[in-house]
Amino acid sequence: MGFILFPPIIAGVAILCAVANQLANSLWRSQQPDSSAYVSYQSACKAHRMATKAYEQELRAWYSTQESWWQTLSGMAFEREISKVLQKGGYSVDVTGAPGDGGVDLKLRRGHDFILVQCKNHKTRVGPSAVRDLFGTLTHHGGTQAWLISTCGFTAGAEGFAHGKPIRLIRLRDLLS
Repeated sequence: MGFILFPPIIAGVAILCAVANQLANSLWRSQQPDSSAYVSYQSACKAHRMATKAYEQELRAWYSTQESWWQTLSGMAFEREISKVLQKGGYSVDVTGAPGDGGVDLKLRRGHDFILVQCKNHKTRVGPSAVRDLFGTLTHHGGTQAWLISTCGFTAGAEGFAHGKPIRLIRLRDLLS
């Protein structure tokens, strides 16, 4: 029976010692002649950490407005970042993109709209075959419209095929603005 009580008692004593040590250090620190300078230093360190964190957040936000940053992203990362932009625009977003996604990277909902999105983070303009594939996907899934989002734009053939269909061809820079 004594062995069962021993570990909890040791743990309790250890906690009390730690708290007493912390209180003693705090009291000792407050009695030192440079105590106010130490408190100021601690406050400055905390303010610096907070300012650094805020700066890093602002820098990440700025990077996300630069097309060159977007082009460094992998396909999956590109889709996730596009989903964040669309969520800020008021859409409910389901990220479905993965190998074998059936041509749907994102599914958007807002009101009665059900929008299928295909994302293309390519270094060249997107041609008509991607638009034809998206049109087939739209028909198959029964969406109200489909969007093809590209970093580098679309060929004349792609724009011609999309004309008159419920397909929007969206350049990344237009989405970001």
